[in-house]
Amino acid sequence: MKKRNVISVPFEAIVCDTTFNHRDVYSNINELARSIKTDGLLQPIGVTRKKDPHGESQYFLIYGFRRYRALEQIRSELGPDAFAEVDVVLNEGNLEDLRIRNLKENIEREQLTPAETSNAICTLAHAGMRQEEIALRLGR
Repeated sequence: MKKRNVISVPFEAIVCDTTFNHRDVYSNINELARSIKTDGLLQPIGVTRKKDPHGESQYFLIYGFRRYRALEQIRSELGPDAFAEVDVVLNEGNLEDLRIRNLKENIEREQLTPAETSNAICTLAHAGMRQEEIALRLGR
């Protein structure tokens, strides 16, 4: 299994070009933003590093566009100090390799079925969590 190169970068250094993403619909951004505010960014976003004309590193978004938008929303609500630094996975490769990673990320992020969601919630309840706490933690 290949080791992921996770680093922390300034949010402002991330360049988001939505034309790179295969996803057209960005649903449930409010819910995702609530989750990130509560529990942090659980899954780093994927970027590739490029140098700008002045030699400064810029990080172009490869995958995690919904997470990026949720972070933008949080920062607009709480100010630029919120998530000023973001964990990212550095990706290397040619343009086709990076587009494949974007597509795989979107394909592999399937939604849980209602039954899977229900079973997971029941497991949390059986472990002693109250219904109100589960609902609050899930933002639902």
